[in-house]
Amino acid sequence: MPFQYLRDGKVFQIELDESGLLYPPGPSPRKPSRTERFWLCGPCSVRFTLAFDRGKGIEVRPLRAVSAA
Repeated sequence: MPFQYLRDGKVFQIELDESGLLYPPGPSPRKPSRTERFWLCGPCSVRFTLAFDRGKGIEVRPLRAVSAA
Protein backbone atom coordinates (compact mmCIF):
# COMPACT_ATOMS: atom_id res chain seq x y z
CA MET A 1 0.00 0.00 0.00
CA PRO A 2 1.47 3.43 -0.89
CA PHE A 3 2.28 5.75 1.97
CA GLN A 4 -0.16 8.66 2.17
CA TYR A 5 -0.19 11.74 4.35
CA LEU A 6 -1.86 15.12 4.51
CA ARG A 7 -0.09 18.10 2.99
CA ASP A 8 1.09 19.63 6.28
CA GLY A 9 3.64 17.99 8.51
CA LYS A 10 6.85 16.04 8.15
CA VAL A 11 7.56 12.51 6.95
CA PHE A 12 10.43 10.55 8.52
CA GLN A 13 11.93 7.54 6.74
CA ILE A 14 13.77 5.18 9.08
CA GLU A 15 16.00 2.37 7.79
CA LEU A 16 16.21 -0.66 10.12
CA ASP A 17 18.50 -3.68 10.06
CA GLU A 18 17.39 -7.30 10.45
CA SER A 19 17.36 -7.03 14.27
CA GLY A 20 15.13 -3.93 14.20
CA LEU A 21 17.93 -1.52 15.09
CA LEU A 22 18.59 1.75 13.30
CA TYR A 23 20.52 1.13 10.09
CA PRO A 24 23.79 3.11 10.04
CA PRO A 25 23.72 6.13 7.70
CA GLY A 26 26.06 6.35 4.72
CA PRO A 27 27.10 3.95 2.00
CA SER A 28 27.00 0.26 2.83
CA PRO A 29 27.23 -2.94 0.78
CA ARG A 30 24.20 -4.32 2.64
CA LYS A 31 20.67 -3.06 2.18
CA PRO A 32 18.46 -2.26 5.18
CA SER A 33 16.11 -5.06 6.18
CA ARG A 34 13.10 -2.77 6.19
CA THR A 35 12.08 0.85 5.84
CA GLU A 36 9.45 2.39 8.07
CA ARG A 37 7.83 5.77 7.54
CA PHE A 38 6.37 7.99 10.22
CA TRP A 39 4.42 11.21 9.84
CA LEU A 40 3.99 14.09 12.26
CA CYS A 41 1.16 16.54 11.55
CA GLY A 42 1.96 20.22 10.88
CA PRO A 43 1.51 21.53 14.45
CA CYS A 44 3.38 18.53 15.92
CA SER A 45 6.28 18.74 13.44
CA VAL A 46 7.03 22.29 14.62
CA ARG A 47 7.36 21.15 18.24
CA PHE A 48 8.51 17.52 17.99
CA THR A 49 10.84 15.20 16.10
CA LEU A 50 11.53 11.47 16.08
CA ALA A 51 14.52 9.83 17.75
CA PHE A 52 15.70 6.25 18.04
CA ASP A 53 16.27 4.67 21.46
CA ARG A 54 17.81 1.17 21.51
CA GLY A 55 15.61 0.05 24.39
CA LYS A 56 12.36 1.66 23.24
CA GLY A 57 12.61 2.04 19.47
CA ILE A 58 11.28 5.17 17.76
CA GLU A 59 10.15 7.93 20.14
CA VAL A 60 8.55 11.32 19.70
CA ARG A 61 10.71 13.94 21.44
CA PRO A 62 10.44 17.70 21.85
CA LEU A 63 12.74 19.58 19.48
CA ARG A 64 14.15 21.57 22.39
CA ALA A 65 15.28 18.37 24.18
CA VAL A 66 16.98 17.04 21.04
CA SER A 67 18.88 20.27 20.30
CA ALA A 68 20.08 20.52 23.93
CA ALA A 69 21.48 16.96 23.89
